[in-house]
Amino acid sequence: MTKQKELIIFALLSAIAVVVHFWGINWGTPNWQRSLQVFNNVENIKRYTPQMIKLREKLYTKGMAFSDRKETFTKEEFNKYFTPHAQSPFETLSTDTVLDFSRGYLLGLVLSDEQQTTSCLANIHPEKLDFDPKTDYMHGGFYHLSLGAFLYFFKALKYLTITSDFSFYTANPILMMRIYLIARVFSVIAALLGILMVYLIAKLLMDKKYAMFGAFMFSINPLLLVYSHQIKPHTFGIFLALAGVYCCAVFLARNDGKRSYLLPAVFFGLSTACVLSNGIFVLSIPLAEMISKIYRNEKYKSGNVILSMFVTVIVFLLMQPYVVTNFTRFYNGAIAHNIIGYEYGVFGIKNAAMFLYDVLRFGHNWILIPAVILGTVNLHKARKAENTFFLSIAAIFIFFAAFFMKHQGVFTLAMPFICIISAAGINLMINSSGAKKTAGHIYAVLIIVTFIASTAFYEQLFVQKGNLTNAGKWINENVPEKSTVGIPTGWALPGHFPAMEFLKYKTINFPIDVNMIEQNPGKYPQYLVLTKPFMFMSSISSIKNSYSEIKRFNAPGALLGIPFRNDYVPTENMDVLVLKKNGKTG
Repeated sequence: MTKQKELIIFALLSAIAVVVHFWGINWGTPNWQRSLQVFNNVENIKRYTPQMIKLREKLYTKGMAFSDRKETFTKEEFNKYFTPHAQSPFETLSTDTVLDFSRGYLLGLVLSDEQQTTSCLANIHPEKLDFDPKTDYMHGGFYHLSLGAFLYFFKALKYLTITSDFSFYTANPILMMRIYLIARVFSVIAALLGILMVYLIAKLLMDKKYAMFGAFMFSINPLLLVYSHQIKPHTFGIFLALAGVYCCAVFLARNDGKRSYLLPAVFFGLSTACVLSNGIFVLSIPLAEMISKIYRNEKYKSGNVILSMFVTVIVFLLMQPYVVTNFTRFYNGAIAHNIIGYEYGVFGIKNAAMFLYDVLRFGHNWILIPAVILGTVNLHKARKAENTFFLSIAAIFIFFAAFFMKHQGVFTLAMPFICIISAAGINLMINSSGAKKTAGHIYAVLIIVTFIASTAFYEQLFVQKGNLTNAGKWINENVPEKSTVGIPTGWALPGHFPAMEFLKYKTINFPIDVNMIEQNPGKYPQYLVLTKPFMFMSSISSIKNSYSEIKRFNAPGALLGIPFRNDYVPTENMDVLVLKKNGKTG
């Protein structure tokens, strides 16, 4: 392949990556249609905003009190504490409850987790040396500071208006939409830098052709697509962690005996200060030193290793000093919260198997399994220090992500390693002869076609207005005012329930416990609205007997006849089912 041809292919693949990850980043953002569907007019928005602000402050104060508690807590206590308004089953929702969740339809996103990031940014005041986010401790300080600087750059360009006045944004949802949009641009840029790091690492281990193949696989992988479209630190953490891994691999490939791990130590510290679980990559430093000793029979420089790992810790603490100044709050919010509330970080074989089953089905990632096996063989048989290092740190992180963290965001950082190893597997097949070579070409095409189809399918889910907005409009126009409307769990969110005018209806806390539902047919509301993940309720016998379907909005389930599952993309385009009571009970 000539250099000119390489540049053309590289430019083409880069352009595809840019289009893929910038496409649809305005999905689920605030807009006037959604605001007015919920509050009917601007006067109502202004009228209820002060009360919504008080309810929001109450929620955050409650969250801070929980993070500051000194005693331990159980999962039951955690769930009970953070159950909003906890109204009884079949009880009519209070105005406070309705206004509290309606706030999200004004300024919220389809994925409410992203709002935590903006709340953190509002709480950080670097000019006062106050770096405490006071809301979300699972995502780190370096991410918040970097994103904040990025947003202020666009404020300087007069594209963004940044203020702590909540009421300003309720009256100007488009300006809030811009903030979310630019914050997602930051995630996209970080994803593109991560793709570049995949190329550089793969080129170090193989040749340019297969490096481009591995980077392209990663660029169109559905897991990366999910997180490049979110205001979360995962793509930024991926870039920084891969930069550290690349530095270590370069030191081993140079084979000149000169190794300083200070630069990768800084990268690992910054990556950990984005996503706490990325701290596992600090093991790259002693691992690289040990492999260097094995391959070159050099002295193990323990002092160099200890100093570098110490630098990682110092960088981590400098980026989020509140870890030291308020460790209890950090521990409860970032560690105990995850371990007790969600079992992240808890080893479990059964849960790991279920997680891997789900993550490999998502976007048909399972198609890479044979390539990973062959690629491991190919990289190992080269007997190069950098290959052994790469395979070792890949195995450590994939095991950690699958068996301890069991979180798709954390596992997204495993995909660069999986794609590079898969490219090595394709390399092994194509560099063979006869049937193996032909099979290699067919397999490579099959992988690319599968991931392109996956990308095309999931891209259609990233819409600003979809089924949830359209269903809310239909309900407002077709369900009579003051009707009783059941909301599963009694809590509506813009990413799980249609944007309807809640205050003109008598909304009911409809339970999701099957026994409770079947035992209380006399308490059913006139209408019941179901969305994912509560569609199963439509098959409960008493619901089937008591209700008739009057409207359905279907989520996409296939592309060109290829079925796809959507377990990880929060979207407006989800299934929505509106049921009307038919007079029967039980």
